[in-house]
Amino acid sequence: MKNKMTHENSTAELRSSTVNNSRTKLALKQLVKTYDNGHQAVRNISLDIEDGEFIVLVGPSGCGKSSILRSVAGLETITSGEIELAGRRIDTLNPAARNIAMVFQNYALYPHMTVYQNLAYGLKNRGVPKDVIAQKIKDVAQILRLEEYLERKPAKLSGGQRQRVAMGRAIVREPELFLFDEPLSNLDAALRTHMRLEIKKLQRQLGVTSIYVTHDQVEAMTLADRIVVLNQGQIEQVGTPMSLYRDPQTQFVAGFIGSPAMNFLPGQINNGQLLMHGLAVDMENDALPDVTDFTVGIRPEHLLPGELPGCLHIPVDIEVVEPLGAQKLLHCHFNGVSVVVVIQDGEFYPEEKAVFSVPHEQVYFFDQQGNRVHSTRSQTQKIA
Repeated sequence: MKNKMTHENSTAELRSSTVNNSRTKLALKQLVKTYDNGHQAVRNISLDIEDGEFIVLVGPSGCGKSSILRSVAGLETITSGEIELAGRRIDTLNPAARNIAMVFQNYALYPHMTVYQNLAYGLKNRGVPKDVIAQKIKDVAQILRLEEYLERKPAKLSGGQRQRVAMGRAIVREPELFLFDEPLSNLDAALRTHMRLEIKKLQRQLGVTSIYVTHDQVEAMTLADRIVVLNQGQIEQVGTPMSLYRDPQTQFVAGFIGSPAMNFLPGQINNGQLLMHGLAVDMENDALPDVTDFTVGIRPEHLLPGELPGCLHIPVDIEVVEPLGAQKLLHCHFNGVSVVVVIQDGEFYPEEKAVFSVPHEQVYFFDQQGNRVHSTRSQTQKIA
């Protein structure tokens, strides 16, 4: 019981100390980053991040997420724009003066130093007294369960333990902002899942504003208070994980958020009838969009077995059945276009024909520019 109380007290003290020093709000104002070769990695991005938020920047390789993170940290010089932290402009300061801690993908630990020495290194360089350093490391080691590893060197640690040391080195500095640059990408799948939970719990304990970069939308969905979806150096959409899942405003966001990815089928309206990849399918007129040529988006988990009323009906040929325990993935063809279906119940077999139904309100439409368009019915509902 004594050990438990000590752990809880040290956690509370560290959290209080950190939060009291972190009344922060990060503001990116018309941020532009152009490299010497002419590549514009970040294009006029503006974003406000509130105190204590866990923000995840997500997008494919080359979308600008790491450039934004490195610009905030001071590892990249911005081309134009401003970065403010807690109301003070920091883009003109050197990295050490920004009071920001960064956790890297490759851990960036000193191999010749013990865990204790790695944790103490930054504090020692700042002239922090030895007894203060010792107490801070004790507190952090308890939070991250590193007490028994303090005298080991990084080579004697697992990947997960090294990542905890890297996070501990950031925490002892009591920064105003945490930056995470794809910290879990070197770990195996099971350890990634575990470390996601550890990072989320830790961020909630400390209450420090955090920005996390990943290309993995599952990480983004499970960690973020808000997600920033990036594409070609620009923001596609910002929102909570579920708002992006339920209400994507572009085809890019719809395809990037959600696993398995949304199905997309070319569609058009001809004489008031919906044609999908040239095949006429049944859908009520007031559920159709008010454009002629478009893309139909259907999430795999929204496809229900059978011809149900008030739904879009999709006849398919099943090619492969992929059992995943509680659910199955059906890899199908609809008039020559690949369609993935997620089902919880029912028996389906390869080379079998089947019909699946999607409720009208779960059918998404995107115009030729990739922007979301709504049906006449949904527009009427919004007005009402």
